[in-house]
Amino acid sequence: PPLAPSAPIAFPGSFCGFHSWPTETDVSSPAACAAAVVAAAGRGKEAPLYFSWSEELEYCYACTAAQARQRAADTRHDVYRTAALAPPGSLVEADPAATRVVVAQAGRACTENARIYEDVASPEACAAKTAGYDHFAFARQFGICTACTPAGYDRRAPLPTYDIYERARGRAPRPAAPRPAPGPSPRTTPSSSPSPGPAATGAGTLVVAGHGCGDMLPVRGGAA
Repeated sequence: PPLAPSAPIAFPGSFCGFHSWPTETDVSSPAACAAAVVAAAGRGKEAPLYFSWSEELEYCYACTAAQARQRAADTRHDVYRTAALAPPGSLVEADPAATRVVVAQAGRACTENARIYEDVASPEACAAKTAGYDHFAFARQFGICTACTPAGYDRRAPLPTYDIYERARGRAPRPAAPRPAPGPSPRTTPSSSPSPGPAATGAGTLVVAGHGCGDMLPVRGGAA
């Protein structure tokens, strides 16, 4: 099991990373390895959440959270938390386990989205898919998840089946806006930018067309 979140060593006697590709060699201490991992990430980029270091070998390996979960037993290495030893002011990935999601705007959706995903089970799953975006919208009833652009969040609009979430990371949650009365369109999907990622669905703007008897169905592509 992992040690307490404040402990520099997350997983003693474990290795993570790629054995053939150390971040740096001849590294004399865990703190020096943390500094090397931050430097390798590049200016303005978040360093990986973990690193493994060997006192015997003096090898240093950067590790993503996924690599740390897939760590292997190795008595010559320990896995450390980068943030616990990195130089002050370093940018380090946030720990997903320490990130809470809270409703920022109830009954609203973003009007512009960088990504749209379907068949998403929960707000937490949506948060994982939209990592890197400050806000995301989630329609629990339909499992639709969207990554909000800053402009789309600023121009958010009422949509009763959606809530907009934000990543709290220890902050007190902001009061949610009152939920508006239900409208006639239960599954209207907000628009998306033209370039969703490979795991995303809904490329291009989603246009809503009437389907009779007041039903509204999403139509992909151009004008209905």
